[in-house]
Amino acid sequence: MNASLLVVRNEISDTCGPTDGGRYDFSDACSLCGTGALRIDPICLRSELLEDRVCSTLLFEIVIPRRLVPALKAVAPRCVRDVLDVTTREPTGSGELIPELYLPPWSPSTLGIIRSKQLPPCVRCDRDGHYNTIKMEPALVYDIPLPKFKVAGTYERFGRSGLRPDIKKSKFSPPLLMVDDSVREVLMNEEGVSFQPVRFSG
Repeated sequence: MNASLLVVRNEISDTCGPTDGGRYDFSDACSLCGTGALRIDPICLRSELLEDRVCSTLLFEIVIPRRLVPALKAVAPRCVRDVLDVTTREPTGSGELIPELYLPPWSPSTLGIIRSKQLPPCVRCDRDGHYNTIKMEPALVYDIPLPKFKVAGTYERFGRSGLRPDIKKSKFSPPLLMVDDSVREVLMNEEGVSFQPVRFSG
């Protein structure tokens, strides 16, 4: 088995996050910023914006077109969740690609990821506040053996989180997603989708 970082360059001008009143599991989340909060029910998006291609929302939720959902569910049944229409709350036929597990922190040898002094990470968890750099694609390295998964998320989160008393006004920074060979095979010929190798050792 190999693991690849999933890179999706297609974007739809919509986002969900907690704005639709969805439910979250905070058992492993930072009590200050909310980083690590896990969505436990389907996201809601505007049906008219969903496209016949793999896309990322403005919060990096990965949306799978309905024509690919059966193939992905066949190889990774735990990693595809329905996307609902924001008005009707009915399934749209599209799916969201979700991780079945989260990896430990990556190795210091990882390249292509930066932190910002202007937008510093949470002072308590130091888990958010990561950003890609335009100079190079991310090159993730882990000092552990390759675990078995179909889709995995990074421990580190991208952008800044913000936990508010009104959960709908919160923002929870997303992880990067890695996929195994079977998921990569389903997505590899899709426009705007590419992959970067992830190195494991130990």
